[in-house]
Amino acid sequence: MMLCGLYIAILARKLPSVLKLGVWLGLALFLCAVFFKLGGEYAKPSVDFARSQTLFTENDNANIFGKRSENVDNLDIELLGCDQNGQSPTCTLELTNKSADRDFRFVNPISLFEETGGAPGLSQMRVGDAKYDRWDNFQLIRNVPTRVTMTFEAAKGKVKQSPALKLSFRDRENKDNVLKFNEVKVN
Repeated sequence: MMLCGLYIAILARKLPSVLKLGVWLGLALFLCAVFFKLGGEYAKPSVDFARSQTLFTENDNANIFGKRSENVDNLDIELLGCDQNGQSPTCTLELTNKSADRDFRFVNPISLFEETGGAPGLSQMRVGDAKYDRWDNFQLIRNVPTRVTMTFEAAKGKVKQSPALKLSFRDRENKDNVLKFNEVKVN
């Protein structure tokens, strides 16, 4: 097909200028249509691929009310604060479900990054006053703030400022979500 177009373009050189411009314009439009069609065919898989990718949300600082909060999948996730008692850093979140009651579960990895780049993983989790295994499901009731306390593996030293707290979870459609709180102060 490409050789055919090249042959027509060579023959068009000998035509009068008005016809020559018309033939070249027709060839250019035909070439555009071919590439548009090919581009549409090759774009379809990438659109589906993008839909299945992780939804990523970042929180860089507090809002005007001084809260570190994000809404993901009709779920308000607020970082109440992080402390370090002994060697294990602890972060407290408040989850408020804004939709129908549902089961919720964090998935691996959940990390509180150190200044040196290390990322201690989650060692235990408390939902309210109940102790949960790290990856257990728990109920989120509509409009009921649920306090989640995460204790991380022991850090090598005192963590004063964490570059990031990274939380991974699945939404109601079973898609992976990542919420990252940047520059987290550890008291």
